[in-house]
This record gives sequence, C-alpha cells and structure tokens, in this order.
Amino acid sequence: MALASPAAREDPGRASQLLTSVTASASPGVIAAGIAAVFGVAIIGALVPALLTAHIRPIEVLRGE
Repeated sequence: MALASPAAREDPGRASQLLTSVTASASPGVIAAGIAAVFGVAIIGALVPALLTAHIRPIEVLRGE
C-alpha cells in the first residue's frame, strides 16, 4: 500500500522537496496555552491520587498487612 501521491511516485525527488519545505510557526499565545495545559494536566494528575489517599485512615492500611 503506497502512501505517496501520484505526483511523488512519478518524481521521487519531489517528495523530499515537499518534506523539506514544510514550515510551522507558533505564536507566544499558543505556546503559553500549551504550557498552561501541561501544568493543568500535571496538577490534576497529582491532585486526584493525593485526595483519594487522604481519605484512607492509616490504621486501616496497617491492619491489611
């Protein structure tokens, strides 16, 4: 199963040209939103287990051993 376009199959050099000509840009707002999302996920990921563990009494855990 070939994933290349018909034009790229005819001229293999064209496919490499397309790959090298791809450019990307991110504004400071997009970068800040990404960083905020990462921190949000990290805080939720740390908070959920901590809150669940806070409801367990230590004597119940020790009794189970």
